[in-house]
Amino acid sequence: MAITTIHLSDELQNRIAIAARRRGKSPDSLILEAIAEKLAFEENNSAFYAEADRRYAAVQASGGTISWTRMRERLEARITHDASQPPKISKNG
Repeated sequence: MAITTIHLSDELQNRIAIAARRRGKSPDSLILEAIAEKLAFEENNSAFYAEADRRYAAVQASGGTISWTRMRERLEARITHDASQPPKISKNG
């Protein structure tokens, strides 16, 4: 296991100690948990943006889009459970 040294302000260190005590954890375990949660968030966020970029590139490559009017009609139809007609994709929206 690697050891990393970080410098915390007195105020932050005090807040960590209070939060750890409140949760029945050591400050070290609370810090490790917070780091793991932040990394998971960043990894998920990165995957989300990568997927969004991939989809946007596909839309740009195809030139096909759905106009807001058509999409709104489709969404309203889905609310009323009329999912029989998918929206038409066109290059002009």
